Amino acid sequence: MRSNLEKKGNSKTNDYPVSWVRSYGKGRVFYSNFGHNKATWWTPFMLQHFLDGIQWALGDLDGATTSIPLSE
Repeated sequence: MRSNLEKKGNSKTNDYPVSWVRSYGKGRVFYSNFGHNKATWWTPFMLQHFLDGIQWALGDLDGATTSIPLSE
């Protein structure tokens, strides 16, 4: 039986982003799959993460939309 640590997904790098941003046409997209646990919504750094993502999507904050290069 394989453990969850041995499980492989579809990513060649086994890197699975849980939050990301990108430009889409003239707009911006902020995505996060954090928040499946009620405690997440009362954690100050997570609330700041969501606020920053929403403000970035609205254009209130600057930020890059390119991927961080993987180390080799």
